[in-house]
Order: sequence, then structure tokens, then C-alpha cells
Amino acid sequence: MKKFWNLPVVELLPFSEIEDKREILLVTSTPAWNAVKEKLRGLNFVETIEVTEATTENWDALLATVDDGRWTVNGQSSAVYAVGGGLTADAAKYFAVKLGLPLVVMPTALSVDAYITAASGIRRDGCVYYIETKPPENLILDLDVIAAAPAWIRAAGITDVMSIATGCWDWKFAHEKGKNPPGMEFIPWVYDNAQSILDGVLDCAEAAGHGDRDGLKTLYDCLALEVQLCNSSNRQDAQESTILLSKTRTGLRPRAH
Repeated sequence: MKKFWNLPVVELLPFSEIEDKREILLVTSTPAWNAVKEKLRGLNFVETIEVTEATTENWDALLATVDDGRWTVNGQSSAVYAVGGGLTADAAKYFAVKLGLPLVVMPTALSVDAYITAASGIRRDGCVYYIETKPPENLILDLDVIAAAPAWIRAAGITDVMSIATGCWDWKFAHEKGKNPPGMEFIPWVYDNAQSILDGVLDCAEAAGHGDRDGLKTLYDCLALEVQLCNSSNRQDAQESTILLSKTRTGLRPRAH
């Protein structure tokens, strides 16, 4: 059965204005938590998981340290919140699926598209593999928090969208040579839309990199369009998180990082 994933509901909202009285399992990292903890007094954090590795073995071990009975019994009165970067979002998606709980993601930088995809990246033997999890139900963007992130990571998600440049070339070239495998046939309208998304991210790159709010919002829009185009065309390879890199690979080949 083919599955078409949705994007999360997005709210542009200062973190300090968020209130949620549900019992919350917080998934975060120390730098991210230290940067925003004073803004999150309206949230009812009951337990915290700090993520430092991208392996299912590590995630399962971390999940075993929390009272899963509390979370599975309370159901809709509980939630998982991810506060931080791509690693925390990937782990939180995994935990939310395992516990059957809704997920809210609060990025502290626009570093990747993992905040809105339905897969989690894990590392094995020096390569990154993707496993199906789910997208968050809600995404909260505080553009001031993102603008204050370190410059090297603030808008690094630009590179996820810019992979369209080489991905498009590879996909079209493989098509011209008759090398695209079944299920990855060249689709002109997908190619054209991907080029438009690439144009958008190149236009906003400088502003986003400098922490400009409009530039950061445009970067998020480009990330969302890239992911939704992948979702809608149902072409996302299980091992890739970006639409057009997935066109150039077959089977379950890993991507080295």
C-alpha cells in the first residue's frame, strides 16, 4: 500500500507564548535546551530524554529509561516535544511512533528538512540510512530563536534544498541514457517544480544566512515545498530525505556523510 504523508500544522509563534498542560516527554540536546529553556515555562515537561546518537539501539535504550506505562496509558493527555535540531527531531519521531503519541517539533535552527519529513535518519557503518517514522502533528517556528542560532547552523537547511541542483542533473541525465530504474521514471512536471524551489532557496540564501526573518520564512517554505513535492509524487526513496537525490539511487543504498 502506498502512503502519502502530510506536512505538519505550522504555527509562527514565540516559544514564550506556548502553553500546553498535557504531560510532555521532552526530547532535546543540552545546547538547544540551554538556549531556549527560559522561554518554555508554559509547558508541562514530566520527563526528558537527551539525544546524542543517531542509532535505533541508542534510542531504544533511552526509551527504556522513561516510564512508558505513563505515556501509553495517558494517550491524548500526553505528547512528545522535540526542542533542538535534526537529531532531536529524528529521535522524537521515533519515540512518538513507539509510544503512539502526538508530536510537536520546535526547531532551534533551520538546519535540515527532518523537522517535517516522515523518516528518521540513523547512522550505521559510516553511512546514513532512513527509516519510516512519521511527520510531527505540529511544528512551531519562533523566527527570533532561529535567527539567534549560531551562523554555521542557523540556515544550513539550504543545503538540503540545493541538493536539487545535482539531483535534477543526475535524474535527467539518467533518463536520457535510459538508466532510471522502474519506479524512478523522469517526470517533467516534478523536475520543473523542483527547479522553481531551487530558484526560491537561492533567492533567500543570503538573507536567511544573516538571520533575516523573511529570509528564514522563505527558507522554511522552500523546505516544505521540497518535502511536499516528494510526498505528492510518491517518489521518496526509503534511504533519502530529499526529493531529487532519491531519484538518482536505487534500492536501499546508503548515503555516506
